[in-house]
Amino acid sequence: MKKSKFKIIGFSVFGVILTSALIPFLITCSKQNDQKTKINSQKQKTNTDLEAKSVNFDLKNNVFDKDISKFVLNFNTNKESNLQVVATFDVFDKNNKLLKTIKSNKVNLVSKKFVFDNLDENVKYQLKQIDFYDPKDLNKVIYTKNDLAFNFETKIDDSVARTVELIIINGLNGFVDEQVIPDYSKRTSYLKAPGLIRILNEINKIKKERGANNVAVVMGGNNYYENNKSSLTRAQYTAAALKFLNPIATSIANTDLNWGYDLVDEKTKHFKEYIKTLYNNDGILSVNSYLKSGEQTIAMANNSKIINFNGFKLGLVGAMSNLVNFGSNINLTKDIKWFSNEQTANLINAEAKNLKNQGVQNIVLLSSFLADKSKENNSLVSDQKSFYKEAARMSKLLDSNINLMTASNPYKSFNIITNNKDNQPLTVVQSKPTSGFVRYMISLNPYNRILKTETKLVDKLSTSGDEKGYNYTTHQDLLDPQKNPDFNDNLVALNNFINNYKDHEYEQLAQKILIKNDKNVELYSSTYTLSSLGGFISDILAKYYQAPFYNKQTHAFEFKQTQAVILAPNAIRSLISAKPIKLENLNQILPFNDTLVSGEISVKDLKKFLINSHRTQHYNEPYQFSDTLKVEYEEQVKTNKPKKKTTKKQKQTSDQKLDDVVLSNPKTIIKISLKNADGTYTELNDNQKITISVMDSILKYNKGFKEAILNKTYADQTNIRDLLRAYLQKETQIDEKYNQKTFFKNNQRFINKNQANPTSTPVYNHINESINNKQANHLRIGHWNVLHQTGLNDAKNYALAKTILFNKYDIIGLTEIWPAQGDNQEQNNLPVASIVKYMNQLSGSNDYDFVISDNLKGDENDKLATNNHTSTERIGIIYNKKKANPIAFADNKIGHVYSNPLEDGKYEKQQTNYSRPPYAIKFASVGEIKNDFTLVFAHLDSPGTYPSETKYQKKEHLLKRTELVKEKAISSNQMINKYEQGSREVDDAERLVKVMEEIKKIDNNKDDDYFFMGDTNIRLHNQQWVFRTFIQNGYSSVFADNDLFKSSLSGNPGEFANSYDKIFSQVNGLTISNPSIYDLWNAYEDQIVDQVWLKKVRALNPHEFHDKLFYIRNDISDHAPTYFDLGLNKDDSK
Repeated sequence: MKKSKFKIIGFSVFGVILTSALIPFLITCSKQNDQKTKINSQKQKTNTDLEAKSVNFDLKNNVFDKDISKFVLNFNTNKESNLQVVATFDVFDKNNKLLKTIKSNKVNLVSKKFVFDNLDENVKYQLKQIDFYDPKDLNKVIYTKNDLAFNFETKIDDSVARTVELIIINGLNGFVDEQVIPDYSKRTSYLKAPGLIRILNEINKIKKERGANNVAVVMGGNNYYENNKSSLTRAQYTAAALKFLNPIATSIANTDLNWGYDLVDEKTKHFKEYIKTLYNNDGILSVNSYLKSGEQTIAMANNSKIINFNGFKLGLVGAMSNLVNFGSNINLTKDIKWFSNEQTANLINAEAKNLKNQGVQNIVLLSSFLADKSKENNSLVSDQKSFYKEAARMSKLLDSNINLMTASNPYKSFNIITNNKDNQPLTVVQSKPTSGFVRYMISLNPYNRILKTETKLVDKLSTSGDEKGYNYTTHQDLLDPQKNPDFNDNLVALNNFINNYKDHEYEQLAQKILIKNDKNVELYSSTYTLSSLGGFISDILAKYYQAPFYNKQTHAFEFKQTQAVILAPNAIRSLISAKPIKLENLNQILPFNDTLVSGEISVKDLKKFLINSHRTQHYNEPYQFSDTLKVEYEEQVKTNKPKKKTTKKQKQTSDQKLDDVVLSNPKTIIKISLKNADGTYTELNDNQKITISVMDSILKYNKGFKEAILNKTYADQTNIRDLLRAYLQKETQIDEKYNQKTFFKNNQRFINKNQANPTSTPVYNHINESINNKQANHLRIGHWNVLHQTGLNDAKNYALAKTILFNKYDIIGLTEIWPAQGDNQEQNNLPVASIVKYMNQLSGSNDYDFVISDNLKGDENDKLATNNHTSTERIGIIYNKKKANPIAFADNKIGHVYSNPLEDGKYEKQQTNYSRPPYAIKFASVGEIKNDFTLVFAHLDSPGTYPSETKYQKKEHLLKRTELVKEKAISSNQMINKYEQGSREVDDAERLVKVMEEIKKIDNNKDDDYFFMGDTNIRLHNQQWVFRTFIQNGYSSVFADNDLFKSSLSGNPGEFANSYDKIFSQVNGLTISNPSIYDLWNAYEDQIVDQVWLKKVRALNPHEFHDKLFYIRNDISDHAPTYFDLGLNKDDSK
């Protein structure tokens, strides 16, 4: 035959799907004569033999098929046959020296091709013989052709035949679900976090480009970290979802171990079984993961793995951080064998050498070594003080067999080239948290020689829109094969799993009761002082928590019972009143990822630091602490000092009268007693030491407290939520002693030396009164910002109606009602009429009616309006006709819109007026007691912008702003834009006195009971100075300016952001009680909405899927309704 030169044809498609049983060449040393003897001895005179002998074929050429990453030898035949053949080649070097003899795998003759895994470069191949096999007995050779002369030569080739790729997912941080955030100002939404479906789509795109056989996915660390379904099913949900990426290997990371507590049970309490359950596959890699079991050690994972990309071998070595004991769930990691950096590096280098001996060409180290990028240059942080110095130190101990190392940082991405111990370059990578991955690409020539390698961080997915997340490909379009060019059925499979999990497994888990509350104990929290909820949590922790102490000599932990637990008040949120605690409630109670740090402290230092003087300086209250301690204190009563003479200039700057703020007096702890086993207490002297466990966030902001704790260990990274998850199930009921109504009255843990009967702080005086002083003859009056209420969303109309009925409002004013357009009265009334319609249907009555204002607009509204946004709104008032009815003012009109003149601003530099002028309406009660009163509703200007850096930093002075004005440290003008408060809304508040004066004037002063209610957009702790003029004119705030009265819903489910919604009163004869804010997050708990409602609102945007709490804020309102009870008075005649 004519000699043919070897040619490479990339991306050749041969239309025949090769069986997966193809195997690499087998190198044989058998001699030709032995082979012929064996074959001839097996020949039989059959039709099949004759058929094989009659086959003629013409070998044509060989090509590289990129789709299957194999060489293919093509030939023509004179007839089709079902026979299988094996080709034998001799391989010669350029000097015609025989190097080896190789055989192909079996190929059906009908395929007309031989398939090879790979060829060698710069050699000559000579086809020696072809063996034909009996189709009925594939081990039987029936005929051999050996009179062949086909040969070809190969040469060194620098053309890229294919690129194999390793995709490393590390830093997902539990973001299985994508996060889409609505942007109301632009009437659109943006993508905040892409989610796993979008990442899988990107991987599909890469596999489509490279060929599926040339791409492999592995999992690095930080994938289970948090944000998994409100942290309820962190590991369960994420591990199950990650299976759809088909990872072939996984490494162990510290942070992952912190977030798998939902997997811990009797089967997985031993770490080896636990990690198998967590990572959900057998490809777990770690050379240094061993458990101590007496004198023996037990391997928990494999050391390495080889990925065979159709002839090209890539090695993986796994390594766990040597600091796993210091940054993980201690109960799970306490028995792990400790390795030094040097020992771990030796294990890695030995394993890499072993892989090289097996023909592996490149090696990737999947590690969870802690790393960070230096601020000065593109290098690894190696500073002795840095917690993230580990990777820098380990890289200096690795040899040149390691080509790429992944590292661990849950917050940052980096792609850094450093040097190994041989002073050769070593690339260290970490992908962008929550939204990216690492691509390790190796370009190969046709003979699998490496031409180049490239490491790329994917920080932005191709479907994630622009840099800010706008213009992204929707979830719905990703799942549509007509609109997604990279569509794969695995996207639908993953989407179906996610939906099914949320609808079933997650909901069942969320509703799991951890502790019953049959006695209807009401638990509340306070940012400023001891609370019933804080006491309950700290007592549970103190009862069960074992404080870990690390022995540096033995590299092991020792455990002993903590004697006291101390928690930060601001880290605890109020629970649903009088309800059992369910698993989903833990995220409402403890929204932050706090852990405990344990150590010993002297009683003298504990007396000094137990008072929370750093975070809440002018409240002087203790941290939340367990009843294992009894603390006695005395107050330092403030005395009025004689005023110093002031200069004329000083007098001018302090001419305005400032309202005093009621603050508690400074406290000094004089005695601490420790609880005994029998319930009695023993007083401790100052030199004694006790073991305490302190919330880590306290020590973060209180360095003095941190330094006072002796022998402190590393923080146990078990989240406090997870501790409660286990501990609450050991209890049967919530004890009545934690009931908010009696907690302070009977509190014996924090006692005033000078008071026989301890009393509550000023903050809780207000709450206690609201609980105990309800009157029988009253009207419940409320206000609610109902978030762009158009009346077109039927599910929202229903939820608003049920919420109003649930809270038994007699009168409620609704702000953010869509403006009227045109003359169609029915259409214009729809935003409020649709709610009233449901209220009458659900109550089985016709008791409810409404009044709706005209459009409320300022002079600039039309000028600033766009097609998608307007500041113009209306106010609707819904009322129970059997309880109260609107009546006319003295001008014979029902309702009055403030005249809204342009005025010079006190804080604005130009003339302005209300963008939405207040609306007033007068009501009279129905029944034996006839009282009238005037309600004024408003939605003040939206929150203004403010500088990001100020002279007085937010963290340090958050609660001091009123004091700063009072002490004349800064003027009130300086408060504008200094504390996250825009000047426009402050001017709106300043003008309220004029609003009330106008209303009194048009009514000829016939009334003496006035209420202002509305969304003021005045932030927490700004009330005292913003409404100073209003307060000085006789109006009192119904709500205290503290965390208990936050009303705007945070973007974090279960949390509240700010106290925007205010109620002020000026009454004469009528009384106010029970000022409250309904916790709208409880809409499911209180059966206001249910799963049927949830499916309806999810169907409104089927391409987006969120946790059920998301839809409370998005499809009911981003504000909670506020209210008070107005006590009627038969003797009130005006």
